[in-house]
This record gives sequence, structure tokens and C-alpha cells, in this order.
Amino acid sequence: MFPWRRRRDWFFDDFFKEFEEEFREIEKDIMRIIEETMKIPTTDLTNTKPYIYGFSIRVGPDGEPRIERFGNIPNVGLSSSDEREPLVDVIEGKDEITIVAEIPGVEKDDIKLSIGRRSIEIRVDNENRKYYKRLNLPCEVIPEKARANYKNGVLEIKVKRLESSDSDSINIKIE
Repeated sequence: MFPWRRRRDWFFDDFFKEFEEEFREIEKDIMRIIEETMKIPTTDLTNTKPYIYGFSIRVGPDGEPRIERFGNIPNVGLSSSDEREPLVDVIEGKDEITIVAEIPGVEKDDIKLSIGRRSIEIRVDNENRKYYKRLNLPCEVIPEKARANYKNGVLEIKVKRLESSDSDSINIKIE
């Protein structure tokens, strides 16, 4: 091999190696977003806009690659290295759903809970620990009937199922 060829290969090998690493990270992010999107119940997707996610790659004036992400997908699906995802169990009962999450090392006042009819969000953001988990529930619930208890690093959330009553149903005439 010619000497000038070796130098150029070394430069381009290093350059393309960085691109390859970035592409692998982006691929992991995209796969994680797709997996989270597939977990959303189809009833929640009927009235939503399409999901858009993309990236552009440019070489900056310093010769370093710049990767910019764009789209309408929130960054909550992308986890940072210091943010942990708590271990969570969902127990379906006849009348209620129980969510048990392991969140060790935090105080009760540090935990922020947000609940909707089909999802729950657990967030802890203090100086020592950070936790985040968004969980899609297996059925619709009554957010106003939710109650939570935190003891010995275990958060237990109980919420009543939303029962579909007979008044919601209609008779259909067969023609």
C-alpha cells in the first residue's frame, strides 16, 4: 500500500468509525421510540397526529459531524445516563389496578405522580436520584379515585377501573 494512502485511510477510518457509532446510537433511539409507540393502545392513536422523527447530519466548520434531531416525539422516551427507570409491576384486579414501583433512596415529597385515564407518569428529580417512568395502563381508569402510598422504597398506587355501564351501550337493529 502507498504511504499517502495509509494516512488517508487512517483519517477516514476514524471519521467513519465516529459516524458508525452515532448511527448505532440513533438506531437504538429509533427502536426504543418504535417499541414505546407500539405499546400505546390503538384507541389512543385514533385522534392523534402522525409521529415524526428524523435527524440531519452536517459537518461543522471544525470538521466534526453535527447530528440534529427533529420531530414531534417528546424526549421522554430517550433516557439520559443519570435517569433511572424504576421497576414496575401492574396487577389487574376485578375492580382496580395496582401499580407497584421500586423507587429506593428518595423521600415521599420528591415523588411526582400524574395520572390520566390510560396512563400514569412517575417522576423523581432530586439532587441524589432521578427516576422516570411513563406507563400505559391496560384499561381506562378513574384518575380522581387514585390513591398512593410510599413506604420503604416501594410506591404503591391503586386506581379504580372505569366500568362501562349499560347506559353507554346501544341496541343495533339488524337489517
